[in-house]
Amino acid sequence: MVTQLPEQLGDPARGSRIPVGGTYNFRDVGGTPAGAGHIRHGVLYRSDGLHELTDAGREVLRQRRIGTVIDLRAVDERDREPSLLDGLTAVNHHAPIFESTADAAPAGAPLSLTYVYDYIVDERGPQLAHAIGLIAAGTEPVVVHCTAGKDRTGLVIALTLAVVGVADADIVADYAATERHLGGEWADRALDRLAADYGLEPSAATRGFLAGSPAELITHSLERVRDRSGSVRAYLTEHGLGEREFDSLTGLLVTNDPIEGNIA
Repeated sequence: MVTQLPEQLGDPARGSRIPVGGTYNFRDVGGTPAGAGHIRHGVLYRSDGLHELTDAGREVLRQRRIGTVIDLRAVDERDREPSLLDGLTAVNHHAPIFESTADAAPAGAPLSLTYVYDYIVDERGPQLAHAIGLIAAGTEPVVVHCTAGKDRTGLVIALTLAVVGVADADIVADYAATERHLGGEWADRALDRLAADYGLEPSAATRGFLAGSPAELITHSLERVRDRSGSVRAYLTEHGLGEREFDSLTGLLVTNDPIEGNIA
């Protein structure tokens, strides 16, 4: 049974950031049309890293009754910057898309988001399916996050929405909204870290790689999944999900009740 949120929390417009102290890209995907219904509010959230959560930020997660956190970061990312979830009852699942950051950016790989997304679709299907299976297994509100909340998180959320009937145009709109949340302070800080750790000079290309979420990229990734497998559902089936998970996702995420869609 999905728990509803207290009405006083309000319902931000789709794509809008929810102010959670210590994050830049915490959002509810609720309200997105899905077939004849829409995605429930207050059930599936996406975010950047939770390693700088403040007391106020944890209180927002508590008020929103977050029961599951799915951390897609690599082992070294998690160990270097562990999520600050102390005092929360949420179950924190580590479901890395890459085992290490070196796997995500092997020596000689181009600084290209298309390269990274193609590699994830082609080589990390089991990891994507596993993360989506964790969403399906939940009965409480869930947060999916990585470091920026756009690439690994973006693909997991896009495939999840697609398989429950969300149209590509709405998936693209949700994905593309990330860029406006990361393009300022978050990107500035990320560039400063790269300069300090690796001596990499800031550039427009690097900034785009770190903070960009171009609509055509997620469109390309959905097309690549369908070209490989015929459909998103078939792709996820090939990588370990079944009818039970698909039914659970639909039951958890989709409602036909127009009133419920307006309650956060």
